[in-house]
Amino acid sequence: MIFIKDIGSLHGTFVNGDQLVRTQAQQLHVGDVIKFGISIDRGNDKFPQCVMQVDLLFGDTKYVQPLLMGWKGS
Repeated sequence: MIFIKDIGSLHGTFVNGDQLVRTQAQQLHVGDVIKFGISIDRGNDKFPQCVMQVDLLFGDTKYVQPLLMGWKGS
């Protein structure tokens, strides 16, 4: 089982559109959509929300993948 917990983020953590209760762990399931924070628009500066969809594979190191365009991983 894989769990996610928001330990005090500024703009929240969301699973399937529902904001997590701070410090309360929630189990993740295949197909769940995780969103970190909110989209920020400051004039010409745009900071998109980080969105991922859960994909659990037993015995593999792949757990989540970027879901929406606009997310730029390093």
